[in-house]
Amino acid sequence: MYADDTAALCAGNDITTAKRRAQRAADALVHWARQSKMLVAGEKTQLLVLSQSAADAADCAIKVDGKLVPAADRLKLLGVTLDRLLHFGAHCRSLRSRVRPRTQQLRKLTGRSWGLEERQLRAVASGYVGGALLHAAAAWLPATPQSHVELLEREMRAAARTITGCPLSTPAHAVMAEAGLMPVAARRDVLAAKLLARAHALPEGDPLRAVAEGGPPSRLKTVTGWRGVGHDTWRAAGIVLPIDPLLPARAPPWEVAACPHVTFSLDIGALRRDAPPDELHQAAQRHLASLPQQAIWVWTDGSADAGVRSGGAGAFVEWPDGATDELRVPAGQLCSSFRAEMVALRAALNHLGDHPH
Repeated sequence: MYADDTAALCAGNDITTAKRRAQRAADALVHWARQSKMLVAGEKTQLLVLSQSAADAADCAIKVDGKLVPAADRLKLLGVTLDRLLHFGAHCRSLRSRVRPRTQQLRKLTGRSWGLEERQLRAVASGYVGGALLHAAAAWLPATPQSHVELLEREMRAAARTITGCPLSTPAHAVMAEAGLMPVAARRDVLAAKLLARAHALPEGDPLRAVAEGGPPSRLKTVTGWRGVGHDTWRAAGIVLPIDPLLPARAPPWEVAACPHVTFSLDIGALRRDAPPDELHQAAQRHLASLPQQAIWVWTDGSADAGVRSGGAGAFVEWPDGATDELRVPAGQLCSSFRAEMVALRAALNHLGDHPH
């Protein structure tokens, strides 16, 4: 039996307390693994001390399944290199060395007579270069100093010049705009703002929301983490609290045993991918005509301004006796079109529950 990698974060007011808790966590993991008839690979286990004092990391080690695991200068977790001070400099340098060959390979696709067009180069660069450069970026990019972010910006600008053919003398903002690529610094701001909004949208008592609402002092003036970067981005965009709560995540009805009388009829028959609108309309009408006619009909719709703001939702309910109800509800100041659609469905279902026939 095999289990995936796992990680444990053990904190303390001093290195002795943190080390004792880390050893206790390692012992608990080994004990659980043995009960589950698995072995923990102590030789593959990594240990990293997060501290501003280099003395805390010196001679620090724990034992995992009898194997001595000394503390290292850095640790790689799910593709992200963590260093003792969480500056992510080593991670940015590793990403740059990884992405540079990809940019060179992108250049080989730019032949005039046979190469890719600009839109195709943009698609390749976004996935092949940008995807590798920004892997799990929400977890580390907002806490990265600007000097390290600039290392990544250079690689993105190199990809942008490959897409556009602009010379080195072209200003950075112009070549990025011409290539249609977002600068890394802008991506950092977006990721931090989205994470901060999602944290504030979580239910009260959620640990991530508590972190977002807390205001611990920042150690550095220029590096404030996802909360500081997120708030700065909010101010620039005119976003203020409160954030609308997340819609509750529920199991799909077809997976809930408590709803045996709920069925989904989505099979409208085979249709060609390139079927014209008239054919699609006729297929939809045939499908609706096949459904029970003595039923409650609910039509819902939701939309948001530019897909991100001032969401609105509505529903039209037709009862079996011919009576109708119209529902209109706000979906949130910051709202996606998908959320607006879900709010419309929720409003319609709540209305049905409040007015049983």
